[in-house]
Amino acid sequence: MSLSTARTIEKQDVARKTTFASIAVNSALMAAQIVVGVFAHSQALIADGVHSLSDLVSDFIVLLANRHSTAAPDSDHNYGHSRYETVASLFFGALFF
Repeated sequence: MSLSTARTIEKQDVARKTTFASIAVNSALMAAQIVVGVFAHSQALIADGVHSLSDLVSDFIVLLANRHSTAAPDSDHNYGHSRYETVASLFFGALFF
């Protein structure tokens, strides 16, 4: 295994671990904000919970892009699949807009 391949695998592992941590935090935060917002009749907390839900959606997009971007080149993608990260970034921009 080349040094470049080892670094790519390490980068993918770190991205996956941090994204799973983000999913756990965003899930707990979203649930807490929405539940407390409903009981306290706070529209601001409910809106913040929905915002945390959008963060959760982006976490899953990161996982998907991370998984597919490291695929080896094939007959349709001569230079690999690294553009998945670029497409995910464009989707984030549209989501946040």
